[in-house]
Amino acid sequence: MEIETQERGNVANLTQNGRLLIIPEQLHAIVPGGIGAFTHNILAELAPLLIRSGVDCEIFGSKWQGSSPDPFGEYGVKYSNAIVHNRILNRLWDYSNFSTPKGFDRLLSLSIAGPLRGGPSSKVYTIYDLAHRIVPETLTPRGVVWHEARLQKILNSTSSVITISNRSLDDLVDAGFDRDRITLVPPGSDHLPIADLLGADDLLRRVGVSSPFILSVGTMEPRKNLHRVIKALQMARPLLGGEFPLVVVGPSGWGEAIAPTKGVHLVGRVDASILAGLYQRASALVYVPFFEGFGLPPIEAMASATPVVASLLPSTSSENSVIVDPYSIEDISRGIVEVVTDSKVSSRVVREGLITISAMKWSQSALTIGRQFYGI
Repeated sequence: MEIETQERGNVANLTQNGRLLIIPEQLHAIVPGGIGAFTHNILAELAPLLIRSGVDCEIFGSKWQGSSPDPFGEYGVKYSNAIVHNRILNRLWDYSNFSTPKGFDRLLSLSIAGPLRGGPSSKVYTIYDLAHRIVPETLTPRGVVWHEARLQKILNSTSSVITISNRSLDDLVDAGFDRDRITLVPPGSDHLPIADLLGADDLLRRVGVSSPFILSVGTMEPRKNLHRVIKALQMARPLLGGEFPLVVVGPSGWGEAIAPTKGVHLVGRVDASILAGLYQRASALVYVPFFEGFGLPPIEAMASATPVVASLLPSTSSENSVIVDPYSIEDISRGIVEVVTDSKVSSRVVREGLITISAMKWSQSALTIGRQFYGI
């Protein structure tokens, strides 16, 4: 195998020779979240691209514990599993020489998980953000320690890094990474299927929503700031000219649970086609996390021509969203009122949102990885 590298193991210009092991471990997490969404969508484009280009690749990860088929099998690539589940495999990767199947020269991890000792000599990891440093109060103490330990191990290795936004890239450079070790791979926007409007309408009817509504999408955890969204909407309702219930899509994560609240409907996870239908039916998406490495729900809303109220994220701007202070209930309320009652504002952010997402393609994201690391 011929490998040309820059100093300190910077981003490698690799030929197609050598076998590649792909680790999409977030797909086996209890709550895959935004990292799981990126992993699935990038792999759906990258796997066939690698196959067509003659790259010998295989997927590897933990033992699948779900009742549905292993998601590793969705990409047309051979896959294998460890004999232990997700958490145990991560611990083995952290604290022992437990590695991976033998015979691979290169490794691509679509998260920070994966073997740092032994295994393929050329490794690429994906670091989405440094939230554990910037907003540590929104993670568990154990999570902060684990993320920092992994970050330091990757920093002190010769591994290359993928990240998803300029903000995260700058944070990684500030953390000590050489700029030329990092490849920027922004997400695409074209992953939602055709909207199942009838299915969305049926879901809304079952939970008792019959009027225009506000949508929130994401894992329910402290960083997503859902408690302030609920209070802000309560404050805004007298000015909206209707009830405008809040429909919350996404799994439970950790932290304080959302108490039963009038006008708030927690619908959990939904199929992608129904989610697309909910975006199209919603009066607005309200998405005001304290911090994100990117922020995929606003992009999904923009692709659905739904106006967005959001905190300032890599995916949002004052052109494509109504930007609010995530720490201010009053300002979030102001943003909701503005986008719902002012048609000029809502039309502007929808128009600019469609411009934002027009060039965001998952195929391009996959091609960036293929060209940078695998000679495609």
